[in-house]
Amino acid sequence: MLYLGYDAGTYNGVCARRDANQDFAYKREINAFIEIPLENRFTFNMMKSAGIPLIERDNVAYALGEAAVNMAYTLPTLELKRPMKDGCVNPQERDAFQIMSVMMHSLIDPVEKETLLYYCVPADAVNKETDADYHQKIVQAIFDNFESDEGYRIISRPINEALALVYAELATKAFTGIGISCLCPGTKIYSSDGIVNIEDVKIGDYVITHKGRNRQVTNVITKNFKGVATKIQMQGYSNDTKEYKFVDNHELYVKREGEWKWVGCEDLVVGDVVGEPIVSSNSNSKKIGINICEKITSSPTIHKKRYESTPSLQRLFGYFLGDGSVNESEGCIQFDFAKHEMSNIKDVKEIILRVFDKNVAETEKGENCIRLKCYSRGLCNYFMNNFYDKNKVKLYPWDISRLNNNECLNLLVGMIRSDGTNHKDSVVFSNTNTRLISLAKQLFSRLGYAASISYREPRTHTLEDGRVIAGKLQEWSVCAAGKKTENSLVDYIDNLNTENDRQSQKMFIEDGFCCTTIQKIEYEDYEGVVYDLQVDEDHSFSGPFLTIHNCGAGMVNVCYAMYGNPIFKFAIVNSGDWIDKQAAKAIGESPTFVNKQKMKVSLLKEPTTLVERAIQTQYNLMIERTVKGIMDGFANANKTVRSDTPVDIVVAGGTSLIHGFRDVFDKAIRQVELPITIGEVIQPADALYSVARGCLIAAEAAGK
Repeated sequence: MLYLGYDAGTYNGVCARRDANQDFAYKREINAFIEIPLENRFTFNMMKSAGIPLIERDNVAYALGEAAVNMAYTLPTLELKRPMKDGCVNPQERDAFQIMSVMMHSLIDPVEKETLLYYCVPADAVNKETDADYHQKIVQAIFDNFESDEGYRIISRPINEALALVYAELATKAFTGIGISCLCPGTKIYSSDGIVNIEDVKIGDYVITHKGRNRQVTNVITKNFKGVATKIQMQGYSNDTKEYKFVDNHELYVKREGEWKWVGCEDLVVGDVVGEPIVSSNSNSKKIGINICEKITSSPTIHKKRYESTPSLQRLFGYFLGDGSVNESEGCIQFDFAKHEMSNIKDVKEIILRVFDKNVAETEKGENCIRLKCYSRGLCNYFMNNFYDKNKVKLYPWDISRLNNNECLNLLVGMIRSDGTNHKDSVVFSNTNTRLISLAKQLFSRLGYAASISYREPRTHTLEDGRVIAGKLQEWSVCAAGKKTENSLVDYIDNLNTENDRQSQKMFIEDGFCCTTIQKIEYEDYEGVVYDLQVDEDHSFSGPFLTIHNCGAGMVNVCYAMYGNPIFKFAIVNSGDWIDKQAAKAIGESPTFVNKQKMKVSLLKEPTTLVERAIQTQYNLMIERTVKGIMDGFANANKTVRSDTPVDIVVAGGTSLIHGFRDVFDKAIRQVELPITIGEVIQPADALYSVARGCLIAAEAAGK
């Protein structure tokens, strides 16, 4: 049987086998390509005659491998592309499967009738949501589709990349050791606590995902960052854009060419369509109802009655959220209206009488206010227990996916009538409670009206008696504008022009999103703490007009193994491509240029040029994050980790080839506390081929 090992790296593909003398032999190709329009067949034929690997498809040619890198370096106008991104197959490259198939099939050929191949796969990244399972399925499919000229096929199996390093380099140490292969604060998001800064999100909070669902935050990730940040400005959200600053190529949900896709912030362009998801109606959800328990007259018996949700009951809830309150001492719920708001006063009284069969008392509060009171200990207890949090801040207690559109309309009507304003050509809801602002924004969107959102800092107010009241909270506003409006919100909504003309509208409703476009993109240096959230199932969260992925090309893969068995493993998306992109952005060059310059730089020498300084900075950040990941791996291991003998560490892969990498990493890992004693930090002489060699050793062991 023939045994093969394959390293499917982000930048290099390497195949290992034994030669006639049973020594290790390798074939390597760079995992990159450039796109060449086939308008001129002469150019294509000349490149083909020169032996450049080419693929022809749909009037486009792709030049592959090292030749593509050299062409992109020589001609900066050519864009070097990668079929892999963040250590995994790039789903945004439409021809990634075919391009990788050509490269990988050429490297593993020739094969024999019986061939067993082991290939490396990354672990899931701890600092960005990556789909290692999807990547493995694509790579597996490429090997499954292989057939040699003789009709031979192969058997292929996956192995963790860092574990392959342990197999390759630690055979004399009983395969025990560590193998390593190499939103800024202020971002506003929607949570169950309203509109909050990302740094204020807590584990257990709920956020709105790109699927329009409320899902729980399972972890809040913080890390230090130093590098280039991307700052974007959008239409429809008019405040200071400092809140919308992203690092590590954090991904946003963007609509391009009629399709929603995840796009890294570094790849955004002015005019891109972004949006916040609309929570849609769920017809399978349980119907909303409220249970009111109270005594009847002087009887000691407590009677419980359930009231099903109706549009008018939702309108009453809207009134309460705007200008209602609970008076516990008097055992009543109460609503405040201006004296001229007679239609609203009449509406509240009629709803309470019709639904709960209770009368409402009117009292004057000051010269211009009418207070309505409904005396009911049952209603008082229900509203107190369900419409306020523990800090006595109002909230709406249900997911609006449980409401139909008529109920949404009436809930919004009550909120606007009690705490909103009808202007000549717009309707505005304003409040300092961002839970209610988020609710109003979603209700407008559910009804098909794209509303803008803004806030202003706290202001001071001077009362008639001369007292000055200093505000403590930002006042937020949601505004829906139209070409025609009437006095009541119901008439306004009925007559609002809702055509989604992007030329005339700053915001529009489309595909279940409230959308806008990116107006401006800037880049600036940033140093400080950055944040990310882990979210159940959907792996995303949203804020005003933005939907954000858990995010940062190449990976740092780490595995601690004892006797060949992994104790913990993880990956960090901050390796080769990430270093190239971040350094390139800092100095205004292309990533291809930086990639070529890396091998001329030493991490042990003081930088003398801008490019040297940028490359050293990004490498130091990558090493810091890797060491931190190892510390967390030991801390979170589900097994007690002990070792009576020093544990060696292997560093390998293309990223480790820069001069001084081993020494800098050695110093960094020895400065932290670990439950093991670090032995030797080993960098193989042929570090680029170690992973493929480990895969080959695993295949040979499996075949015995």
